[in-house]
Amino acid sequence: MKIYIIYFLTQLKNAILKQHEKICVKSNNTMKILVMFLYKENLILSIKANTAFINVFLKSSNLSLNNLKLISTHKKNISYSYINISRLSLNINKCYIFSTTQGLLSNYSCKKQKIGGKLLFIC
Repeated sequence: MKIYIIYFLTQLKNAILKQHEKICVKSNNTMKILVMFLYKENLILSIKANTAFINVFLKSSNLSLNNLKLISTHKKNISYSYINISRLSLNINKCYIFSTTQGLLSNYSCKKQKIGGKLLFIC
């Protein structure tokens, strides 16, 4: 995982814990994909983007991002097959986010599509 993604996720978790309304990150294609994924998964409230920055507006009571835990880093990558992802899905309270050949997917989407991937973070 790229270092700026790790920095963004850490910034996101800290902002949630301190109850900030928004955070601002530099805009690039990878960051846009990640932020759109978080929006589609209903983990953030809204997004406002321009050419240089992305403003991410946070939900006031987002319990799932309070427990955000980074798994893969730029030095350590942990991959899961479809069978292993099926076993992970037993815990209903947690959402596992994977980087797959189909893009960023949650554990539920990976199960539906029967694919594996690299575990990025848990929330």
